[in-house]
Amino acid sequence: MGITTRAVNAAEFTQESIGDAKVVYLLDVPAVSPAARDALVALVRSGGGLVLVPGPMTETGSYNTIIRSGFEPVLPAMAREHRR
Repeated sequence: MGITTRAVNAAEFTQESIGDAKVVYLLDVPAVSPAARDALVALVRSGGGLVLVPGPMTETGSYNTIIRSGFEPVLPAMAREHRR
């Protein structure tokens, strides 16, 4: 028994690419497509984990579409722009 990892390009991310993943990490992903958003919301609502790690390329508005999906938020806080 071990941990299996798989990297998926953000442009190719879909419900099918999640497969049987229990947790998805988004590492400095610039934007989330509508298909990716729907897949991530489905993952979280079915008990899976989602970890957002913003970076310099991250477009916070895109992440906030995940957070605000549906009537109940799927993440505990909104993303904010980093100001220098």
